[in-house]
Parts: sequence; C-alpha cells; structure tokens
Amino acid sequence: MRNHDKQMVSIILPTYKVEKYLEKSIRSILNQTWMNFELLVVVDDSPDNSLQIARSFSDPRIRVFNKPHGGLSDTRNYGLERARGTYVYFMDPDDWIEPGLL
Repeated sequence: MRNHDKQMVSIILPTYKVEKYLEKSIRSILNQTWMNFELLVVVDDSPDNSLQIARSFSDPRIRVFNKPHGGLSDTRNYGLERARGTYVYFMDPDDWIEPGLL
C-alpha cells in the first residue's frame, strides 16, 4: 500500500526525444502557485539529452527515472506505480502549463 499525501499532486511527465522542449516544460511546472506536488520525469530510454536536462534541476520535488524503452502507455504506468500523491496529472513534455493550473 502506498503512502499518499492527501493534498499532493503527482505530475507524471513521460519523456522521449523532447530535449528541445523539456526545460521549458519543467520550468512551467516549477512555477506553479500550488507548491505541494511532485514531478516524476520518466525518461523512456530517450537517445537525446532529455535525461541530462531532467537531472540538471535540483528541486527536491523532482524525481527522475530512466527506464527501458516501452512506449507512452508503459512510461505513464511506470510513473503511476511510483506516484505518492492522491491526485495525478499526466503532462506531455512538449507542453507547458500556466502557474495556476494545479
């Protein structure tokens, strides 16, 4: 049984070949007005610099995983299995969100 934080949101960011967009995407998440979240960046064995970009952030709310390539659904499920929040938000890594989304 997972230990859930009743007010925490888990943001799952499946990542594959998005080095061009990833930094902007992560920064938009870190700029949320709701601070009680965790960001799970799940790198699907991406051949570009996505893993290095994700690891370059030092925010303790970010958890970075690198897994064997399995596709989008597999990557989302991998993140979901590790999520600690009560609520889950799936985000595409080539998108960004406004500060009040959460």
